[in-house]
Amino acid sequence: MKIEFKLLTARKETAEGFPLVIEIAHQNKRKQKLICFCKVNHFVAANKMIFEKHPDYDILAPKIMELKLRARTSF
Repeated sequence: MKIEFKLLTARKETAEGFPLVIEIAHQNKRKQKLICFCKVNHFVAANKMIFEKHPDYDILAPKIMELKLRARTSF
C-alpha cells in the first residue's frame, strides 16, 4: 500500500492552479481523489504539503493532515 499526495503538473493549469490529489496504490491498482487546486509556488514537493501562503491554507491543512493520519492507521 502506497499513499502519497501529488501536484499534477502534467495536466493543464487552470486559473486556480494544478490539481492536488491523493493517490492510493495497492496491488497494481491506483486511485486518485482530487483534494483542491494549487499553484506550483504554494506546494512544497519535499514535504508533500501545501505552503502557508496558499489562500485556503487554514481550511486545507487540517484536512490533508487528517487524510494522512487516516491513511496510516487504516492500513
